Amino acid sequence: MHDEALNAAGEVINITQVRRGGLPTKGWRCAGESPHGDQCLRPVTACAVDSKFKAPYFAGSHIDGCSRRSKRSDDKPGDRGYVTTAGPRVSQWRVSVDDSPSIGLSGRRRPDDAVPGSRTQRSSFDRAAPPSEVEEPHALSAFLDAALHGHTPERAALPAGPLRKGVDLIVAAADASAARFDDGELIVWGRVVAFRETPYGGTMLVLDGAADGLGVLIKGDLRGYYPLADDAEFIGRYVMTYGRRLGSDARPYVAVPKPRAAAFSPTVHVRALPRHRDGSK
Repeated sequence: MHDEALNAAGEVINITQVRRGGLPTKGWRCAGESPHGDQCLRPVTACAVDSKFKAPYFAGSHIDGCSRRSKRSDDKPGDRGYVTTAGPRVSQWRVSVDDSPSIGLSGRRRPDDAVPGSRTQRSSFDRAAPPSEVEEPHALSAFLDAALHGHTPERAALPAGPLRKGVDLIVAAADASAARFDDGELIVWGRVVAFRETPYGGTMLVLDGAADGLGVLIKGDLRGYYPLADDAEFIGRYVMTYGRRLGSDARPYVAVPKPRAAAFSPTVHVRALPRHRDGSK
């Protein structure tokens, strides 16, 4: 269950765009890759787009070894599962940067739906039940899409961090002053207006109107994950990443910690394996 897919042009689309923009639920392709870097591109469908009880997601079949397939549960044959009752969801967003097979809390893909069992959880939805707070994992592209459209999750968290008020955690570059970093890491976003090459093969993205000239650093060992042949292709895109404020007072920056910890709009499809800028391995 992942919240990103590819459109016909190979651009990344996240599930929040489908839900917000009224886009069709079908016609998307899996954005995952095999361990060898082969793209999956199998058809996937947007599910639960209008549900108040389940988080929306893309689902479909996958090639062998696809990074976005779902694991089979370890349920015994004949396990239909047990039922839990759930009411409306109050979603709290958590950044997800792992492109790995997903699995539900109690296992998925029951081997046999015809016979009851006790190992796999299934949900029954009750509209009269009180709302419950539920964490939803979302790719950083969903956070960026939300920020660009004036929507900030009420509560949000970094992959291993505590839940915080969304307005305290997600900060536009123009507001990302040194004082805002006093509580630790922030999610920062802004529009790229220039770039600088770094001595070790990295790229420093310069953001429009950023407080104190705050930049976003893509280190040299991460640059090959982003399939743009020229750094100038970053200009004009919005970028979002997270981390602590580093560097000097004169040239502060936030360093992208891992490949999927940066999102762009217009999108840049993060590769499973790094390549040279011309696309060769």
